[in-house]
Amino acid sequence: MAHGRTCGRLSSERVTWAKKALSGLIPLFDIGKKSAFYEAGAQGGYKFTPLQILLRNDKIERLKKYEALGVDTRLTAEEICTGIDNRAYNCLRYLLHPLGPETWTEVVAVIRETHPKFGE
Repeated sequence: MAHGRTCGRLSSERVTWAKKALSGLIPLFDIGKKSAFYEAGAQGGYKFTPLQILLRNDKIERLKKYEALGVDTRLTAEEICTGIDNRAYNCLRYLLHPLGPETWTEVVAVIRETHPKFGE
């Protein structure tokens, strides 16, 4: 799986991987039930959520600011993939901290099976 700064178009294989690999560890919200933006182009378009935009820079303070303003921080498989692609280790850790440190350790181990340098 490639590492790149992404915010929108993700392969269905990647999203399926995230759902299968992580759904037993963490609750994943349905992206179809979240507010999203749509970006169209000559080759079609894609949707992205406000949280995907916030995960692009791995800045926790910015994430906390928008969370306080009401941004939906329930994670979807697509947002997890965006966080992995953008190396948003700290933001994902913050978003998953209510589940406890053991769950975070398990999530990182699963991610590192396909993205060995995640969090380094």
